[in-house]
Amino acid sequence: MGGSRRVEWPGSGGANAADEAWLTAIAQAAAGGSAEAPLELLVEYLSLLADAAISGRRPKEHEIAIVRELGRRAAEQGIPVGRVVDLYLSAASRMWRDLPDVVPYRDRDTVRASAQSVLRAVGEAIAVLVDSYQAAVAAAGGDEDAVREACEVGVMVREPKHGAFARHPVLAEVAYETLLAQNRRQVHGRLAANLAAVLPERPTAAEIAEIAEQYRRAEDTEQALVWSVRAARVAERGYAIAEAGHWYAVAASLWAPETQAGTQADIPERLSLLVSAATHLASVGETTRAMELLRGDLTTLSETPDQVLAAALTRGWLGTAVGDTAQALSDIELAHRLVPADDPVTLARICASEAMALGTCSRWDEAEVPARTALELGARYADIRTVGKAHFLLGVRANLRGQVAEAVDHHQRALVIAHAVAEPEDLAMAGVGLTDLYLRLGNPDRAARVASFVGSRVRRLMLGRHWLEDIMDGNVVQALYESGRWDEAVAWLGEPSEPSELSELGFFQVMVVPVHLARGDVATAEHLLQQAASLSERDQPQFVGPYGEARARLLVQTGRAQEALDLALSVAGTARATDDEDVEVGLLLAGLEAAAAANAPDGLEQLVSDLGGPPTGRTRAAVAAVIDGERARARGSFDPRPWLRAAHEWFALGRPYDEARARFRAAEAILASRRGVMARRSAAQQLVAACRLAQRLRAGPLLHEIDRVARLGRIDAERPDNAHAEHSRAPAGPKALTEREQQVLALLAAGLTNREIGRALYMSPKTASVHVTHILGKLGVRSRVQAAAVAGRLRLDRGGDARAR
Repeated sequence: MGGSRRVEWPGSGGANAADEAWLTAIAQAAAGGSAEAPLELLVEYLSLLADAAISGRRPKEHEIAIVRELGRRAAEQGIPVGRVVDLYLSAASRMWRDLPDVVPYRDRDTVRASAQSVLRAVGEAIAVLVDSYQAAVAAAGGDEDAVREACEVGVMVREPKHGAFARHPVLAEVAYETLLAQNRRQVHGRLAANLAAVLPERPTAAEIAEIAEQYRRAEDTEQALVWSVRAARVAERGYAIAEAGHWYAVAASLWAPETQAGTQADIPERLSLLVSAATHLASVGETTRAMELLRGDLTTLSETPDQVLAAALTRGWLGTAVGDTAQALSDIELAHRLVPADDPVTLARICASEAMALGTCSRWDEAEVPARTALELGARYADIRTVGKAHFLLGVRANLRGQVAEAVDHHQRALVIAHAVAEPEDLAMAGVGLTDLYLRLGNPDRAARVASFVGSRVRRLMLGRHWLEDIMDGNVVQALYESGRWDEAVAWLGEPSEPSELSELGFFQVMVVPVHLARGDVATAEHLLQQAASLSERDQPQFVGPYGEARARLLVQTGRAQEALDLALSVAGTARATDDEDVEVGLLLAGLEAAAAANAPDGLEQLVSDLGGPPTGRTRAAVAAVIDGERARARGSFDPRPWLRAAHEWFALGRPYDEARARFRAAEAILASRRGVMARRSAAQQLVAACRLAQRLRAGPLLHEIDRVARLGRIDAERPDNAHAEHSRAPAGPKALTEREQQVLALLAAGLTNREIGRALYMSPKTASVHVTHILGKLGVRSRVQAAAVAGRLRLDRGGDARAR
């Protein structure tokens, strides 16, 4: 065959004499002189493939019909189906090798279209061929040998109930794999060369990546390395950070000293490629994969100290990101040993990394000195990025100390610098600092505006999210939740249970959990906590604390109060290690509720001690009041005064859900500890206020609790002036029992004494005794045992509302 000869095909018609000779030569070579496979079975098939390569179109119906007829004829002639399929694949393989010399390639799209068209035509033709062959065999009464052979070669499948049938969905794939089996590397190499020859002057990263992939499949390591690096660099310039990270990682996997030397190209060392890959992958949240790329002794990966130092700084930051502070500090120590004495700029960056690692694990007293050193050196030697990071670190420190003005100044400077240097990581970091500040100030609007501004700027600099945006957006969600703007919190990132846009960190998911729990969606809360489970394995209190709080609240809500208390106590030591009182407060409030629900006063006191009691910040008065209220509940006593104080303080802080819960607890305590019309009226006022807040928030579980207490206290929670509202009465045996009597009977059947019944239903033991006497008379029985038996028959012994408290 003439390698340079080109054939012009007139549309979809037949071939000229030269073309027929070419096709005949292919057919003869494919058949290999076998008498079992007549050449006429190939004529129309090869014309179909050649036309598909030239025109790029799918086979037409009449062409497929011809192939179908060929399959029937092969069956009638008794040719084994495996031989026919081999014939078709062999012919396609030989034509494939000739096509680059026959088809007038002009651009990359034509190359791709030609390859795809030929493969598609092969798959469709063989599928039709086997189908018609099977039908012909079936019509002839079944050729078991032919069917068995078809099953053996994989083009047909036996199914006990339906016999043998063609594997249509996978035939194209089988054809492709078989077509390239003999010379796959050569085909991929030729395709890569053709794509490279028609590459535009300004190619996209995807176009270059396709060439790199073809060379990689061709096992041409040198060319694959060159094109992988080129694809990574173009992706970098196009802000396709994830793609850049991927191709740098591919290049690193291909790198070897002899490979680099043979490329005659500007290829970095392997460690440099690994650092670039890890940096980019970490930016898009693939921190675990990034960390894996840099595992091991860095000093063995390069003889160049600068390369090892850069890798140590990168892995130090990754250690901070994945919660491995020990690894981070070890790498920073290595960087300190490697930095030249006359390189203050690099020293400043090392100090910033050290402060970040120490601060993230809440060792802010130790972090302040390296942060200030980084600021001083960065400013002196005009390293603007290091200056910005130092301002962020010092802003966090000031924020934790309650030095608001200083914190605002540092964080705003960090944001201005980040915007100027146009680095996604710096922008996201500055956003984290400012949103956290406004969260602590109770200003969700400012936090949301900062997050929107930063997010829009990051989108201009990279495709996808930076993982630090999860923390920034989590701060916004928490601020919206605390201020009672729950719909906005859930909608902040669209569907929060969809992890595709979120990093593997899990922080954002934890911040959304309280909203779902407060609205009774336990399943979604559990799903989100599963996504965030890795937070519990970190050594960083700022992540462990919120996860522990969310998990404890879930346990309480699902009736596992003692488990929740045990969890809070186990996490308290880690949370206490932080300078961040907000982390401690959240865990403390969740643990207090668990201790009270579990009637565990000793556990409550232990938790308060472990977490250092009330905070010193803006929530101090509210939290102190809640501690007193839950302490009374855990001991089995009721005091409305701390709950009324708590409600007042939560109202002043603009936290409606916490206020509603405090008012509910106040009403519960009033009914349990006081008697008379005035007490009920006071309780009704608190229940009404709590009900209105809960309705606005759509806090289903709290509304259920309010209704339960209102029914037990004979209060209409929506009408404060009706403190004696009786609910509907229902018949209960020989004579009608009031709802109150039904409640008493249910508790009596559960074995409670008059004193215990009175305590459960907010009445005196004497009043409970009177109710019991009336019940015995109405039921016509003489003893409590007989009354309990009647209650069992009437199913009144299952009155969960009456027994719940």
